[in-house]
Amino acid sequence: MIKHLEVIKGTPAYDNVVRELNILGRKKEFLGCRYRWSELVSFAMYLNDFNNQLAGEPSEYIETVLRPFNEQELDFIFSIKRAMKQDDKPTLDKLYQQVAVNVARVKRICARHTDIKTKIKTTLAGE
Repeated sequence: MIKHLEVIKGTPAYDNVVRELNILGRKKEFLGCRYRWSELVSFAMYLNDFNNQLAGEPSEYIETVLRPFNEQELDFIFSIKRAMKQDDKPTLDKLYQQVAVNVARVKRICARHTDIKTKIKTTLAGE
């Protein structure tokens, strides 16, 4: 998802895309996740595998492990973790679809803000 934003970073379209994604995020219609599905699943598996060991660690260590993730990402990771622990395939499929929908939404919004008509309007408005 981030790779689509990285392509347009520094352009006028970037600010418009980020603004639109933030609005969707506040409405809970968009999950602002910076990681691929495989990375989310890997981290959820790590948390499942080392759950007992992490329980005995100091809070500072756990904070450093979780620090790279924002609140939405952590909620999503813990949802994956729960579904994996309960072997709940339908929930995992639903979570995967949510990630796929979010990636498609970012691609669509980026394309809409970077199409030729938008570039012309932005250029003309700036003059």
